[in-house]
Amino acid sequence: MSTTLQKHRNPEAVSRDKIINAREFIHEESGWIGIQAELAQTYSWMGDDAGLEYALRSLIGRVNAVRMTFKELVAEKEKLAAAKKPGVVE
Repeated sequence: MSTTLQKHRNPEAVSRDKIINAREFIHEESGWIGIQAELAQTYSWMGDDAGLEYALRSLIGRVNAVRMTFKELVAEKEKLAAAKKPGVVE
């Protein structure tokens, strides 16, 4: 959604939507992380170093994406909590 449209929406609702979307992304990526970890085990057992490297790179990339999304989720939750405190003006 464009920033212009977000300015006209309820900021609290936007924050809640961002939190929900972040959790959904983390949930989906966690499934793929499990698959990549299993592939890494399989390639390691088979002695396929090229496959192992690919699986590990994919695994690390997905873990990093989840880590960054989780940091954004925490920041959004803190922003939402701060906005609910009385006397706080943004």
